[in-house]
Amino acid sequence: MSFDSYGTLVTSIAGWIKRKDQQTRIPDFIALFEARANRVLRTSSQRKSVALTDYGGGAVLPADFLELISVDDTKKELRLMTTIQYGPSQMESGFYAIEGGMLRVSGTTDTVNVRYYAKIPPLNASNQTNWVLASHPDAYLFGALTEAEPYLLNDARMDLWKSRCDTAIQAIQLADDQARFSGDALALQIARK
Repeated sequence: MSFDSYGTLVTSIAGWIKRKDQQTRIPDFIALFEARANRVLRTSSQRKSVALTDYGGGAVLPADFLELISVDDTKKELRLMTTIQYGPSQMESGFYAIEGGMLRVSGTTDTVNVRYYAKIPPLNASNQTNWVLASHPDAYLFGALTEAEPYLLNDARMDLWKSRCDTAIQAIQLADDQARFSGDALALQIARK
């Protein structure tokens, strides 16, 4: 592929859509692809850890938060509780609930360690690359083209680009799953209380 940065991706997409009058829309097509990819991809490249300060039973989740992997209070793993259950039981420690952009933590603790899946860092003029573009530029190209075609009233090409984008996204997830679970056989660990 001839692109490895946001600028060269925009130029490449412009060449593929062959519409100079729509070049100002290309950042929108890229952002729409990123939103779609954030809904389906959960890879090791998206895994992050952060220590959050608990302010009276709650901590603000990171801006790039997508999905929780695990949370602990530096001593033990916390268990999920629905927000409905959380209210009456919040004095009992060892539980968490997610409510809006907040992580609600029961009991008293100062710090919670959160492992989570993060959004793909969005491309723009100040952030020229990310792990998806660096390793899977075809996903960006075909994803942006998929988003462009309905806007350009070229529905006939949309299925082609969507198929190529779906294939790229599935390949990213499959390769990550295979890399993460390759090697020795998985062993079950029995939790003891």
